[in-house]
Amino acid sequence: MAGTWSPFVAKLGEVNGYQLRQYHNTTGTTFTVRGTGGIDDPKGTIEGLNNGIWHHLAGVWDRDAGNRFLYVNGVLDTGGSIQDGTDTGSMNLATWEYLTFGSRDINGSVRDFGVGKLDEIRIYNEALSQVQVQALMVPEPSVSLVAGILGIGLLVRRRR
Repeated sequence: MAGTWSPFVAKLGEVNGYQLRQYHNTTGTTFTVRGTGGIDDPKGTIEGLNNGIWHHLAGVWDRDAGNRFLYVNGVLDTGGSIQDGTDTGSMNLATWEYLTFGSRDINGSVRDFGVGKLDEIRIYNEALSQVQVQALMVPEPSVSLVAGILGIGLLVRRRR
């Protein structure tokens, strides 16, 4: 993790769009989704992600149910999740920005690069359950990011 708010995966995520990223200057994460009625940047409570080993991270947004889930190593991070059905509003997907990994695109300028390596990117057409997220974890510790955005899931592995 480098700097503050370093993104792992981003589709803008400022005012519009979404990001799975470091939470400010902590060793925890947040799954930012803008315009849904839920908290923009719920602070994850599981920390210690800068210890040099693989971790598995997953962010899933289920718009229909109004819930957002952040998983760390297959465990639900309740601080970084919204489970009260309020996360249902329309999100502007920031279609004018690039989908980026380890950085973000703001007005055509790719910047805010994170530290680490990305590996294995997957796109899903449905929000994943906790069991499905856990099934994606590999035997060795790893970092994976899943973002369920309007029924599209995204999996990325990141290695420090």
